[in-house]
Amino acid sequence: AVTIRNSVFSENSALGGGGFSNEGTGLVTVESTTFTKNEAIVTALLDSGEGGGMHSNSGGEVVIAGGAFTENKARGGGGLSNEGGGQVTVTGTRFSANHAEGPGGGILVQGGAVRMVNIDVVGNVSSSSEEGGGGISYHGDKSAAVGESAAIESSRIRDNKSNGQGGGIDSRGDGLLAITTTAVTGNTSLLGGAIHHVGDAGLEVTRSTLSGNTAAQEGGGVFVDGDGEATLGNTTVSDNKAGKFGGGVLAASRITVRNGTVANNLAATGG
Repeated sequence: AVTIRNSVFSENSALGGGGFSNEGTGLVTVESTTFTKNEAIVTALLDSGEGGGMHSNSGGEVVIAGGAFTENKARGGGGLSNEGGGQVTVTGTRFSANHAEGPGGGILVQGGAVRMVNIDVVGNVSSSSEEGGGGISYHGDKSAAVGESAAIESSRIRDNKSNGQGGGIDSRGDGLLAITTTAVTGNTSLLGGAIHHVGDAGLEVTRSTLSGNTAAQEGGGVFVDGDGEATLGNTTVSDNKAGKFGGGVLAASRITVRNGTVANNLAATGG
């Protein structure tokens, strides 16, 4: 087991996990620790560059509590990336001003069961024109991703930017993504200002608010075109904008809206 507590990782660099990297099956606990201006280096010859602040490839349990990931850089997962098949819990942590050339400006989830509770994901950027997730990318492209899932609870995803898809959240995983009592606001992208969902598994958004997001083309609030059904329950989609289609919601696959409010959204076609 490894415990890191009340520590600072600043201006470090590596091929993966600019500040800290872990693998194996033991318990890893990171408490009240900050990761600032670390970088995961991208090379042409190696599959590198994930987890600017921290990269986890663990089959065990990883617990991150408190602290902050700020101004870290990577190819994927500017602040934090996870590709292991274990369990990861992130509670009360702030991810701000991180940058990824590819998916996951703030956080990249590629496998395992990842639960994010009471986190702030603010002002992160994915500069990829294809794989986005300015705030969070739920990617699910690793062999260890069998049985994967992701949950975001009681959190704030705001003012993130993707040059491609999913200003706040890009969902394309192989397991359920469940978003509960969360505000996704002020995010911008090409497709899916708040949430872009093209995953093989389901997307469930419950008791949440998707407001003030902008998509340059389609789906100011939500863009849905996945094999997994999307459900919006007791959720408000308001004041979002799209340049072309679907100011509030662009649905190109099955979606259910239950006890929802869709109001004051704007688009050239399908406000």
